Amino acid sequence: VSLSAYFLLNSIGWRWFIVFNTAPIIVCFILMRSVPESPRYLLVSKQKKEAKQALRTMARWNGKELPPKFILQKVEDEATGSFSVLFSPQYLKEIILLTITGFAEILILFGIIVFLPLALYSGFCSGDLQPPTRDCVKIEQSSLKDLSVVTSSGMVASILGLLSAVYFGRKLTWKISSIFGLASVLCLFKCINLTVTKACLYLLKFSFICHFIVTITLMPECFPTTIRSTAFSVYNSTSKLGGAIGCGLVYFLYYMNPSYVVGMFSTAAVMVVVCSMVWEKETKDYVIADTSTHHLEQQ
Repeated sequence: VSLSAYFLLNSIGWRWFIVFNTAPIIVCFILMRSVPESPRYLLVSKQKKEAKQALRTMARWNGKELPPKFILQKVEDEATGSFSVLFSPQYLKEIILLTITGFAEILILFGIIVFLPLALYSGFCSGDLQPPTRDCVKIEQSSLKDLSVVTSSGMVASILGLLSAVYFGRKLTWKISSIFGLASVLCLFKCINLTVTKACLYLLKFSFICHFIVTITLMPECFPTTIRSTAFSVYNSTSKLGGAIGCGLVYFLYYMNPSYVVGMFSTAAVMVVVCSMVWEKETKDYVIADTSTHHLEQQ
């Protein structure tokens, strides 16, 4: 999106720029027709034949083969999806650390979306900058170029973060990316020159995108299927709250003093580091004992 902004925004205008960047959603509608329905939903909806067919399709796409005859059984358990199970001692530590992390890292990532154009336009250099004025001006190509370079870190981090989590483990990648993220935020307090500031912003976004990739990898690996949706709902709620607070506070604090924004990012980064250091579970090669399997064995 940022790269297309550099080439298109000032030439075709913001309206056609939005049309250009939302057009690929048509591909999603086309691909949706080839994606099988959730076997769990089909089973609950008493469509057992369709549920088996969906599982066979998924197995075929993954190069696996299911037995010719297999049994699907719906779990009859009142505790399925229950908050009491999610916040039981067995999962309490994981859900608390993940939700706090989600709140803090999305606060930073959403806050950066608002902060970057303001900072790059004004030549942000921490405490040396006086409170900026609220000017409405055309974005120059040079600012769009800087914005494209800094935000490109997200694409690189998404790939490298996933590879690191696969080859070096979730826990190590989580800890290292959080430390680099905090270091890059703290460097913004010291103004050297604009180039160094851009490098710090690049590393900041890179580090927390890496951390975010590991976070969403950990979520399904920490909770069994019977409470996974509930865990994701808790995580998503706190994360979106963090994103909304981050965006609002950046705009509010920036016009008071841009250094206040760096202070907010630093506080959130410390929260991420603490949660990452406290985290002990490595889920790379961990096979979770699914609650539904346990329930069936009891039956």
